[in-house]
Amino acid sequence: MPLVSIPHLLGRAADNGDGFHDLRNGLDPAREAFDFATLQIALLVGERFLVTRHSAPSTSIERLWQETRQDAALFASGPDALALRLARTSVDRHLGRLLTLEPRLEDLEQENVERPRDAIMAELMGYKTDLRNFRRVLLYHVQVFAELMQAPPPQLGAQRVHEIKDVYEHQEGASSLATLHYEVASDLIDGYISLASHRLNSIMKVLTIVTTIFVPLGFVAGIYGMNFENMPELKSPAGYFVLLGVMATIVATLLIVFRKWRWL
Repeated sequence: MPLVSIPHLLGRAADNGDGFHDLRNGLDPAREAFDFATLQIALLVGERFLVTRHSAPSTSIERLWQETRQDAALFASGPDALALRLARTSVDRHLGRLLTLEPRLEDLEQENVERPRDAIMAELMGYKTDLRNFRRVLLYHVQVFAELMQAPPPQLGAQRVHEIKDVYEHQEGASSLATLHYEVASDLIDGYISLASHRLNSIMKVLTIVTTIFVPLGFVAGIYGMNFENMPELKSPAGYFVLLGVMATIVATLLIVFRKWRWL
């Protein structure tokens, strides 16, 4: 009986060629982390059987098994239909995770503007890393299903071409959404860095203005702080007040100049 290993085709772009990836760790909406892990599932499709191999429990396979137990007609559709149904279940779960992440990115964007802090940067860096890995997995799926559409194996009947295309389109949509989220996370990181640089520039500007004001005042105070016997203003009754007036004039002049130059 001629056989074809669909997971071998699905897994040619995978890390070790065993099978296609199925994400098994769901996203908890109450958590801020986009945590996920990969589980490789190998499928062997024959004319009358479908064999799956996975090293850990798979939510997608368990869901498919429950559906077949509730609807015996699914067995009658054939093992090829079950394999494609499993692939469609997997990509639907991918989309669910990506859609769960979208509101969190929107919240981080708002927080990044209102209350930027290092914790936001760390979270965004984590999302960017996870999304890069997630996108790589999805791109593997897209490439494999593109090959299946071009040259479907004998165990996938001609009537399954539409189902293969349906899975391919959903994989492509999930990949595009992962890419979009990756770019959003990258833009938010760049925005955080720009805001941090802007705040640093503002602080440096204030410090520069303060330093510029106090340099001439320190110069004047240094001169009149020298203990020479014959300083002209040393014994003048109004010398102290004249010196304070000179200092105040210097400060006022510098503030006017800074205001004119729009530094303040």
